Amino acid sequence: MSSNPGPMPPLSPAELAPRRRGWGPFLAWLLGAVGLGLAAACVWGAVAVLGPYLSHDRPELIDDPPMIAALAEPCAAVQAAAARVDVSAPGAEQATRLADVVVAIDGLAASVGALPADLVDGDLPTRYWVIDWETLGSRITDYSVALTNGAQVELDTPVTADGFTIVTRMDVAAPLGCGVPAVLVALDPTPPPAPSLED
Repeated sequence: MSSNPGPMPPLSPAELAPRRRGWGPFLAWLLGAVGLGLAAACVWGAVAVLGPYLSHDRPELIDDPPMIAALAEPCAAVQAAAARVDVSAPGAEQATRLADVVVAIDGLAASVGALPADLVDGDLPTRYWVIDWETLGSRITDYSVALTNGAQVELDTPVTADGFTIVTRMDVAAPLGCGVPAVLVALDPTPPPAPSLED
């Protein structure tokens, strides 16, 4: 005659504890490692994306001290030449004074071109600003020739790709004292619109 041993007694809490925490430490370690990996990937991505921007000039502003120092004298020459322009003078006299302005603009561009290559190559704002000055100088030359020939003309102010006056962009980029002289702006009585600077 066989005896029935009956149901097995339940495990005690002390016996259950090792079984319950068998996967716990491993899962905690795994989740921690994944979290750290994601965080590192995010940091690396931010550095990769923002790094080139953080290490370069603001695209519209000339703010490199050596460049500002190098521009001081040629900028002063442009301002001085413009100060001698009398818009009420006869056309031939205006043309002569404006020719002096163009010479000063050419001197500004030449002075930047004579700077060390490593200073200029990494300074996009200055390079683009000088190109804008050269463009304006070319328009002033055309205007002066027309005045010399006795034509009644207005300065054709250059515009940006989106149709705004180039003067605003030049003035925003310019170091102190290097903006476009008001007398040159006034040569165009109906200038192109200026962009908003509030955005």
